[in-house]
Amino acid sequence: MFHRERQLIDGERISIIPNILSADECQQLIARA
Repeated sequence: MFHRERQLIDGERISIIPNILSADECQQLIARA
């Protein structure tokens, strides 16, 4: 699910809010680690 959601929202978010995407991705990676 995470991969699918990220791929779909990746393009849209990067164009709209790259800052949030970066922060969200970092937080998710840290939480998973």
